[in-house]
Amino acid sequence: MLPTPALDISLICGRKLSQNDILLSPLYTAAQLCIRSVYTSKIINSERDLLGVVFFGTDKHKNSVNFEHVYVLHELDTPGAKRVLELDKYKGKKGRAYFNENIGHSKDFSLGHALWICANLFSDVKLRMSHKRIMLFTNDDHPHVGDSTKINLAFTKASDLRET
Repeated sequence: MLPTPALDISLICGRKLSQNDILLSPLYTAAQLCIRSVYTSKIINSERDLLGVVFFGTDKHKNSVNFEHVYVLHELDTPGAKRVLELDKYKGKKGRAYFNENIGHSKDFSLGHALWICANLFSDVKLRMSHKRIMLFTNDDHPHVGDSTKINLAFTKASDLRET
């Protein structure tokens, strides 16, 4: 009997906190290395697991409900060489330019919307899964300071995800 697959989404903050480019930060480099490592590991050890990559805090958006500033790079699907090669497009100086040109940055975003998109990605999968996991990469512990509406939405969506 085949093992029950898992669902993993990497949720990455793509916004700039200051004039310094987020893509030069240790967070972005660590996130990129971690995601690539997870992909290559899953190809070898758990090829039935489904993986996805979602950016939030982006200028452009691409997601199922047209939320601004949330960009789904990879829908949940099995890992493969094609996806690893696509991730490699975002490495180094050329990768930073590629990200800036194709996805971009925005300071205006909602973590709640990003979590909502993750929930939608999970709900689109009709298979029985061993677990669902979101790996959140951010360099801001309090992204919505002073905005109670966005804070409440983020907590509500996080709670909803915990219950599913």
